[in-house]
Parts: sequence; structure tokens; C-alpha cells
Amino acid sequence: MVIKDWLRTKTTRERDTMIKQARIARITVIFGCIMMVLACIILIIPPCFGYTTRYLTNLTDPGRPMLVQTYFLRDITETPYYELVITAQALSIIMAAISYTGIDTFLSFLVFHICAQLEILKERLLNLNSFKDFNTGLSFNIQDHLRLIRSIDVIDNTFNLMLLTLLVFFAMLFCLQGFLIVNIIDGTGENVSFMRVCWLVSILVNTFAHMCLYCVVGEVLIAKAEGIFYAVYNYAWYLRTPNEAKNLMLIMIRAEKPLYITAGRICPLTLSMFCSLIKTSAGYVSVLLANR
Repeated sequence: MVIKDWLRTKTTRERDTMIKQARIARITVIFGCIMMVLACIILIIPPCFGYTTRYLTNLTDPGRPMLVQTYFLRDITETPYYELVITAQALSIIMAAISYTGIDTFLSFLVFHICAQLEILKERLLNLNSFKDFNTGLSFNIQDHLRLIRSIDVIDNTFNLMLLTLLVFFAMLFCLQGFLIVNIIDGTGENVSFMRVCWLVSILVNTFAHMCLYCVVGEVLIAKAEGIFYAVYNYAWYLRTPNEAKNLMLIMIRAEKPLYITAGRICPLTLSMFCSLIKTSAGYVSVLLANR
């Protein structure tokens, strides 16, 4: 779909609209990659110099600490086993970071592309008079609108379970990490190294930014879809015949139903939902602090 949209004939204004949304998606990709690179650096580099970013236990860290808390059946603190395990864990961390941020940025890329197509469709609806035959132009735009609706359904069916899992994961992580960070700040917790504090903060910021990204993308999609409704509403339908005006109502009826991506088809990802999630998670942090 994306390739066909870029290859098909378009006006200069439509091309500029697609480039604008593609640049926004590109900035999102760069920002997500930078955050993951910083997280990988904080997790991988300090242990090489004797600093650890995680909680150490006698069970899984009998001697030299690992990057990831792991239990082994034999002693791997000797050379070259330790170096091989450290290298394998570093590669695993990098691959996990690529997978995590890659899926997120790919989702944002797809949605921003749909937003560009919705904006182009809006301009075409506002300029239906430019078509030689009104019914032909309206039919073309209705087919394009249905194509975009089906594309959003495909995206939602593909990502909704993953988004539900990440939503629950973020809520739990925000509660527990927030509780731990508050304990460290007010001094009631145990002595924690500066590198571990940086790691905890980086985890919280990373998950916060990615969850916020989902909701921002969902909010932008809803706004662009609503633009179709208002484009038909603002069109000079009163200059058309009654039958042509009735045909315009078909788009308004369908565009009245919002387009959004959901978390498990339970709740749409919007900024209001994100604010409610933060508020609820902060409430649970308060409960944990009151009962510590």
C-alpha cells in the first residue's frame, strides 16, 4: 500500500503532504533509536568498568556480575567463559532494543502514512468541483476512504494485542519503578549507586516515551479522520442536486465513526486515556507509599 501510494500520480501539494508526514515519522524513528542506544549504553558499558546498574544477589552473582541477572549450572566467572557470556548478553540486549523500538516506530510510520492519505482525501473532498464529473470524483474518493478504513483495521488487528500487553506492562512498571525511585529519593530505601538510579530513570523514561508515542499517534489519527467529516460538512453541497447532496451524506455517516488504534480492542489509544493511565498509576504509587 505504501509503495503504491508513493508511486501513483499526485499533485505537488499532495506530494508535500506525504513528505511532511514521512518526516514526522522519521523524527520519531530517530528519537526512539537514540533513547534505546542510550539505554543500551547505560546497561552494557558501566559493568565493563566494574559498575553495575542492577540489584546484585548471591545466587546469580557469585563473583563477577553479569549484564542480565542469570542463573548458570556451572561457574562462568573464569576466562574465557565470562567474556563469552557477557558478549552474548550484550548482543541479546541490543537485539531486544532493536525489536522493541523497531515495532513501535514501524507502527508510527504506518499510522502517519495513513494520516497523510486522510489529509489528501480531505483536500480532494473540498475540491470536488475540480473533477469533470461530480459522481465519478465522489465515487473515487469514497473508494479511497474505504481503502484507508480497511488499512486501519488491518493495523489494529495486527497490533492490538501487543498494545494491550504493553499497556499493562507500562502501568505495572510505572507503579513499581515510581515506588522504588521515591524510596531512593526520600532516603528510606537502601543505599543505591548512581548508575543504578540512572538505569531506573532510563527505564521509566523509555517506557513512558514509547507509551506516549502510541497515544499521540492515535490522537493524530482521530483528528485526521474527523477532518474528513468536516470537509464534507463545509463543502458547498447546497449548490448540488438533491441526489448528489444525498451521496455526500454517505461519507459523513461513515466519517462520523472515529478511526483509532486500540489496546486489545478494549480502549482506544488517545492522550486522554494516557493521562488517565498516569493518574491511576500514580494513585497506586501513593497506596504503596502509604503501606510501606
